[in-house]
Amino acid sequence: MPGNPYALTALAAALLLAGCGGGRGGAPDESSPAGTLDPPSPPASTREADREALAAQVLDEGTPAESARKALGEAAAQMVAASAETSHFSGLEFRHFYTRGRSSGYPGLCQADEILVAGPGGGRSGLSTYSRFAVAGSLAPLPGPGNEAYGARLEAVCASRRDMRKWFRAPDAATASLVARAVERAVHGARSPGRLPFRLSCIRREIPDSPPCGDVRKPLAGLDPRAIAEAEVEPCGSPDPRRFCATVQIAIDPSYWDQKDLDSWELKVAGRSAAAGDAGSLRLDRVDLGQRHLIVE
Repeated sequence: MPGNPYALTALAAALLLAGCGGGRGGAPDESSPAGTLDPPSPPASTREADREALAAQVLDEGTPAESARKALGEAAAQMVAASAETSHFSGLEFRHFYTRGRSSGYPGLCQADEILVAGPGGGRSGLSTYSRFAVAGSLAPLPGPGNEAYGARLEAVCASRRDMRKWFRAPDAATASLVARAVERAVHGARSPGRLPFRLSCIRREIPDSPPCGDVRKPLAGLDPRAIAEAEVEPCGSPDPRRFCATVQIAIDPSYWDQKDLDSWELKVAGRSAAAGDAGSLRLDRVDLGQRHLIVE
């Protein structure tokens, strides 16, 4: 990013593809001071080191090995982590390969590239690429220029992580930053005393065994803003490009998310992103919360 990427300017044009609802954000924007970062992850344990070695081995010997090796090509050398799973429905094998984490160019946000190789055992494979993101500190914009030292610290924190399977997918860093900040704002608002700075309601589901609707402020306050599992930003039918709607899945138990935990909280957020030249502005209008439960037979 040109100039100072950490002192956020107006959101990029890609972010403005989202649109919806206005509102007021009365609670503080972020729950930790600007510039706060997680400590770097400790060096890989023996088991994690074995997994990294296995990731490299899978590229040559795994199934579908030849397709994966050819598809990844020179990119194989950049992969530092991998995971694999088999679909209960189709029987297809899915192998995920991840590059080393790096700064996304936005405060407190890491980014890594994912290459997904999918196909039947020993058969022809399909290849998909994604960007994954993770919160690694305060998402608050940094005041003023001259944040090169912060950028280096964020880069080191991101590079030390190997839990990319738990990171969430988003089309670009601007969208990921918007989603993460919106989730943090919603949770922080629910935890703060007094009246909520946005409308809050329960998502009703007309399906068997669906949890009953009720007061969802307490469940919202109990969510982990770092446990974002999936995120999607979509238009809201508003001509104002600053307005956005986001649907976010948040793991009920983050420690099991990489083991295909199928239960999650679904959070729908509508609000308004930054005005031109006002990067610190993010206001929520409406938040809806409900549980999502998928049944696999």
